Amino acid sequence: MLNNSIRWAVPLGSLVLALALAPPASAQGPTYVVRADIPFDFQVGQQKLPAGEYRIQPFNLGAIAVSSVLPRTQHATSTVFPAGGGKIAEETRLIFERYGDRYFLKQVWRAGTNTGAELPKTKDETAAIYRAGHAPERVVLEARTTR
Repeated sequence: MLNNSIRWAVPLGSLVLALALAPPASAQGPTYVVRADIPFDFQVGQQKLPAGEYRIQPFNLGAIAVSSVLPRTQHATSTVFPAGGGKIAEETRLIFERYGDRYFLKQVWRAGTNTGAELPKTKDETAAIYRAGHAPERVVLEARTTR
């Protein structure tokens, strides 16, 4: 009986120690929200979203969620990877790439950070590039950061 108790004590003690040393959920990742009024329809991943006011926030390591403010019916998610890594952004902004009348969200930057979040190219964007036959127009929108 004693051997069985010892066999479980070590793993249980390790689990308790790991939980005690783990940072609280609030410290595990960024807790910011970027808000912006987007005056045109746009695309995030494979999801097309109408013009309106949107909230953009991380929801997982390496992913963002984009959701409309009112009505709260429009939403999309996308994986992201780091962009930049140089100069610190002076303002919060969204960067879109435009092909004709189609806009694709490409980057999200927060003031005071030197790394933005970049969305990968989708099949729809690759097709738009092919149809356009030229480089995209870069469209920058001011945004604001809240907590």
